[in-house]
Amino acid sequence: MKKLVLSLLFLFPAVLFAQEEEVKATFDSFKAAMVEGNTDAVLALTSASSMEYYSNMLDMVLYADSAKVAALPLIQKIGVLGTRVRIPKEDLIGMDGESFFRYNIDNNKQNSQQIQMLGIGDVMSVDDNTAQGQVTANGQALPMSINFVQEGSDWKIDMSSLENMSEGQLNQIIQQSGMDFNQFLKMAMAQQGMEVDDSIWQPLAEK
Repeated sequence: MKKLVLSLLFLFPAVLFAQEEEVKATFDSFKAAMVEGNTDAVLALTSASSMEYYSNMLDMVLYADSAKVAALPLIQKIGVLGTRVRIPKEDLIGMDGESFFRYNIDNNKQNSQQIQMLGIGDVMSVDDNTAQGQVTANGQALPMSINFVQEGSDWKIDMSSLENMSEGQLNQIIQQSGMDFNQFLKMAMAQQGMEVDDSIWQPLAEK
């Protein structure tokens, strides 16, 4: 029994190292697919739970009233309100979670340039099929992480964690700006050539 325990103790670091390398390889493939604009490859590297996230986000965009939107985390709130401005209602109504995901990847090419400098540092096992990777920028660790989910033998990226990883930093930027949320949102949208009014807080359709 003692020999078995010792063997397992020596085995665990090897297993964790293999997991770390596989997670990093998944992120490298994801980054390459984003830079190449290969949406199919990005989708293949994305977890099933990510599609549920995008389906829920689409539902919020179409049907959530102002109270429900206001209760969302900051990044999701901006995502819902910004989507109501950027994408025509007629297009949104015809989408499902996957097509909404594809639209966002295809129409946010600037993210592919920003993601080139990112990497994954230390990898921590969360549970049997979830890992968390420390985000780095040009090799320097950042105070944010990305979740990965193991589906079968493959590691996939949890896109909800990728979208929410800068929540704290954005909160800080808004506080430092001296603006309230509405003022900051209007300023940010104006910088992208889009004017917004309070109607964006209203649902686009009824269920």
